[in-house]
Formats: sequence, C-alpha cells, structure tokens
Amino acid sequence: MLELKGAQEVLENTTDVLKVMAVPYWIDSGTLLGAYRDKNLILYDHDIDIRILPGGLPEAKMPILLTKLWDIGYRVLIQNYGKRAELICAHENKTLLDLKFAFRDDNWLWIYCWSKPYGIEPPRVHCYPVKFFENLTEIELLGRKYPAPSPIEEYLGYHYGNWREFKKRPEQADETDLQWDYMFNPPCAMSLEELAQARKGAPSAVKSDETKMEVKQ
Repeated sequence: MLELKGAQEVLENTTDVLKVMAVPYWIDSGTLLGAYRDKNLILYDHDIDIRILPGGLPEAKMPILLTKLWDIGYRVLIQNYGKRAELICAHENKTLLDLKFAFRDDNWLWIYCWSKPYGIEPPRVHCYPVKFFENLTEIELLGRKYPAPSPIEEYLGYHYGNWREFKKRPEQADETDLQWDYMFNPPCAMSLEELAQARKGAPSAVKSDETKMEVKQ
C-alpha cells in the first residue's frame, strides 16, 4: 500500500524534474485513476505511474534524468532488458515509481508491461488509439494539475474496462495492472503478436465494440 505523504512527494518532485527538462509526460494507471475517481492517491496502490510521450526524452538527456532522479532521493533504478521502455525506481522514502516510455505509429500509442522489472520474458502491451494523446487535458490531484489523456473517463474505460472497481478494497493492494488484464481483458491489453496485427490493421487484433461495452459496464 502507498504511504500517501511519501507518494505525493515522489509525484511532485518527479514531475518537477520532467518539467524543468521539458520532457512531455502524463500520469497514468492507478495514479490517474485515483485523481479522477477518488480525488486522491489510491491507498491500495503500490506505486506512482508516470509515462513519457514518444520521443519526449532524447538519448542524450537520459544520463541527466538519472542524475536528477538520484538527486531527489531515488536510490534504486532498474531498467527493463533490451530497448529502453521502463524504469522502476525506488525512493528512499519507500515509494516506487513506474516510469514508462511510450511508442507510437500513426494510429496507436503503446507501452510495454513486464510482470517483473528484472524479468527477461516477453512483455505484454497496453495499446491505445492515438486520439487520447493528441490534445492532453489536465487533472487536479492534491493541489496540483497534471497532464492526462483526453477524454479521461473514456481512456480509463479503455485502460481498465470497469475502472470503478480497480484498487477499491484492501485485498486488491497487491493486484497489478497485468493481473487485472488477465482477469478482465480490457480493450488496451494485448500480446506482442496482437500489437503487430493491430499496427497492420488486422481486425482480429482489435477488440470488438461489443467486447469494449461489456468490460466498461
């Protein structure tokens, strides 16, 4: 579970760094859900979720970002294997940051998701229509405003399906987005193969409107 004061510190200090570096980002997953549904961070969450827009962090700036993250109190920074797509960062106040780097083509934007930050198994994908990111909106959380996909409620439906029930109870504290994917198969959840098919325009890779309506209920 989150220690809310420490999690707020991590969220504010990390986004301050990204702003100073002019790195475009949005808050996502449980952090966005808490801001929209609960008007707060979710106690039963386990990390802060921030995403960097495609091309938002040139390789030359990566060492600068790592140094600044260390300066604000992160003491463990774990990168996924292969192409840079995720940093799992542990702050000295015990808060975890899940910082993912997004990718896109003309129709889709996606992030890669691993069950373990140090695992070498193939990741799964959260994939969204690019319309959610063409004109980011803002959402208020604990007295600050943060970038978010637009429209937010439609995005949360695409991300979770029934977003009203995610991380609502103490027994869900250890439940991750990937576990939710396997249980409820929301529209965004894809395998690497399904992502490849979607990018080619294969109808079978994209969940039907009927499926989307079922998971949103």
